Amino acid sequence: MFGIGHLDLMPFIYAIFLVWGAISVWRKLTAGLIWIAIAELGFFALTFKMHGGTIPGSLASVIAAIAIGAYLKRWNTRRFSASKS
Repeated sequence: MFGIGHLDLMPFIYAIFLVWGAISVWRKLTAGLIWIAIAELGFFALTFKMHGGTIPGSLASVIAAIAIGAYLKRWNTRRFSASKS
């Protein structure tokens, strides 16, 4: 897909997003946001299975899981900060 001549950069881009996703889940686990990490992993597993395990499909799954994890973390922070004030 993305390439310089005969060099395909898609696996490299895929690896960057996989590492980003793993770091995202790890930070949520260490921060005590276990349910958000489980939701992010579950969403990734669901969309990965739905796309058949192809690299482009799983790249979309990783990006979607990171996005849903970021949204849930923000939603969780807003919900609890609003109830304290």
